[in-house]
Amino acid sequence: MQTIHTFGDNVRDLEGTISPLMGGGASLTTEYLTLPLTMGIRVIDKKTGTTYYGKVQTADDRIASINSTGVRIPVDDKYNLDGSLTPLEENQVDAWKAQNGIASFLDVQLVMTAGGGGAHNSSVGEQVYLNGQRDLSLQARLVVPFGSQAIADNLPKGLIYHPLFGITEGSVAANLNIALEYGKKLTFRSKPSAVGTYANLGAVTSGDIVIVDSVKDPKYITAVLSLLGEKVQFYLAATDSMVKALGRQAVYDLALRTDLLVANEGEFDMIMGRDTKTDQAFVDTLAKLQDDQHNQTGKRGRILVTHGELGSTLYEIDQRAYFQPVALSPIKSPHTTPTRIVNTNGCGDAYFAVAVISQAVGLPVKPTLSNANAAGHLCAFEKAASGDWMATDESIRKFRDIFGDPPIMFYSMTHKEFRPM
Repeated sequence: MQTIHTFGDNVRDLEGTISPLMGGGASLTTEYLTLPLTMGIRVIDKKTGTTYYGKVQTADDRIASINSTGVRIPVDDKYNLDGSLTPLEENQVDAWKAQNGIASFLDVQLVMTAGGGGAHNSSVGEQVYLNGQRDLSLQARLVVPFGSQAIADNLPKGLIYHPLFGITEGSVAANLNIALEYGKKLTFRSKPSAVGTYANLGAVTSGDIVIVDSVKDPKYITAVLSLLGEKVQFYLAATDSMVKALGRQAVYDLALRTDLLVANEGEFDMIMGRDTKTDQAFVDTLAKLQDDQHNQTGKRGRILVTHGELGSTLYEIDQRAYFQPVALSPIKSPHTTPTRIVNTNGCGDAYFAVAVISQAVGLPVKPTLSNANAAGHLCAFEKAASGDWMATDESIRKFRDIFGDPPIMFYSMTHKEFRPM
């Protein structure tokens, strides 16, 4: 039995909504949330009576200051909290407000709570797929620093859950996802609990797969890399938060070691330190990464780059670029610009889960792109970032029956454009 070991973190995702009719100097448009500097976030869970409090970390290049009294936050992105989203009793609130310089709150109504985090979501996706395809000799294992019983109770059957430091509810961060109009979201992430050393990550045997999924602690990454052997494959889900936390060079060095690298186009540009807004620049940059891989390790790994609702590109070890739109449409390359459908949180994790399975079983270009594209887009139809609705062979077939299965385009070095195969 081959094991897919995913190393990362898990969080509690608090899914909430806000009223567009807000006061106290706050306002919401389709593009921005505007808040006074002294406004915190209050998440109200009417079901349990719990109320969470948090403060936005405004020291962020994407957040604009307004007359030194407020901030303008672009929607459909992820931001950090100044500390953590914390449940407080009523008699603790005044002291918390004074400590954090908060005078008022943006109220968020809690809709649901679920497990979250990239490693969690992709591992759930892997196991859901495996449960629907029982003839595969694969098993999935999720390794996180701290565990939650609430998360463990909702994992799909068969997924091995390994919290390195046991079940410690208070150490599992809570992130807030606010659903907005047109399918857009705002995510505010709590600061993760600190870890001293990572020991006893568990056994990895020959033929297994080791995955680093959005890990931002260099000590954690070093411990995981020590597990790699000659016959152990290494996959990387690279994220913008990884690049910001570790630095571009550190993530690039990880990418050089991969058998499979998956990133979205913005993250890929960050890792490569380049702007790949044209097809030619994009393909040239994919080639450079594979050449650098070969120069350092003697081998080339597959690279998958997602383009949101447009589809994704696979750069194969034969150094050819293959692109497939998500559905049948006029899209002809990853850089055409038709009207985009807004995606939702977790679609990249759903895509990655099926890409991992495809790579593990050695699927060729066409089913790898087709299955992963469908898996990522299926997520756009759901409220949560993971769950038992995630992709299986059956749900992928149904998706393709409805939306079609577009032909694969390959990049012609002669014509300098993507063309039908």
